[in-house]
Amino acid sequence: MKPEELELKHLSPYLPYKPLVYGGSTFYELMGIIGQYDMGEIFVKVRIDEKYISEVSMLEHSLVLRPLSDIIETIYIDNEGLVPINELSLKLYDKEPESFNSRDSCLLWVNNMIYEKVIKPKGYDDIPHWAFQDLIKWHFDVFGLIKKGLAIDMNKMK
Repeated sequence: MKPEELELKHLSPYLPYKPLVYGGSTFYELMGIIGQYDMGEIFVKVRIDEKYISEVSMLEHSLVLRPLSDIIETIYIDNEGLVPINELSLKLYDKEPESFNSRDSCLLWVNNMIYEKVIKPKGYDDIPHWAFQDLIKWHFDVFGLIKKGLAIDMNKMK
């Protein structure tokens, strides 16, 4: 069986949200996709600094994402703190997880709505599009790339 490879379908949803890629000892902002060549190698544009953009191979760089387990943690987007499960819960139920009976019931909701429905192959139809889009916007690994070794866990880079 051929090992799984990073594909354009994994990268493209994140592009509007300026994800980071890591290569060697440096982080770069992903700016665009140049293309995927015959052997599966993907080349992307990354921002080197304020003035320069460069082309790099994703064979030598990795997408930096959050594991889904961080959904109950405070994350920072543009220096603003938010707890993703609270945001999703407010949109879905018009209430925050604190209004659930317990933290366990909140985690059960996370497990049922996010983990099971996003990670399992046929789960995409069961999660609202906006919730899936929010997870991508917050750089969550909705494709299981970290577990497959195709992306790097943001928490391990600190």
